[in-house]
Amino acid sequence: MLHKRRLQKYPADVTAHYNLGALYQSQNRNAQAIEQYRSALQADPSRAAARNALGTVLLADGRNSDGMGELKETVRRDPGYSPAHFNLARALTGLDDREGAVREYTTYLKQPDDAQANLNLAAIYIGLRRFDLALPLYEHACEIAPDANTLTDLGTLYAKTGKLPEGIKAFQKALELDPENEIARKNLVQATSSSQSPSPHAP
Repeated sequence: MLHKRRLQKYPADVTAHYNLGALYQSQNRNAQAIEQYRSALQADPSRAAARNALGTVLLADGRNSDGMGELKETVRRDPGYSPAHFNLARALTGLDDREGAVREYTTYLKQPDDAQANLNLAAIYIGLRRFDLALPLYEHACEIAPDANTLTDLGTLYAKTGKLPEGIKAFQKALELDPENEIARKNLVQATSSSQSPSPHAP
């Protein structure tokens, strides 16, 4: 194996340790991945990618406290390293720390346009019934990566907040991308019917 041969010649090669750790992690060989990431950090404690990866594999191994500690240390050492903010937000969501997850997703989203991160943060706000905060995140996610299912969810959110015309347009766009999307079709029919119903306050 290339990385092992490299390490035999250069035992302190940070990149080789990191790459070998990533390979082990992709194979779900967590113990070996942890060993390699720690070796990389022993050679260079400032390597944010290695510490972030170590945090994720520790979490995957069920060692939540250790994993969270490494992710927090990553963002402490390098506040601009956005992947650690994303992974920390996901971990905090799993621990039902919504306030912490919102903080980390918000920090992460100051930098890259990541549709999934927008949706993850929107899901937290929906759970808090803050539809007003979830809606712009869904809109932005659809701008970044238009997807039939996301557009369907956006249409549902519009309908839930009383914005039926916008909801109808979202369902229509979803069906343009996926004509077989039965949820979008059903919701479109329902939203169209609701928009055509007379207001209970109408004369």
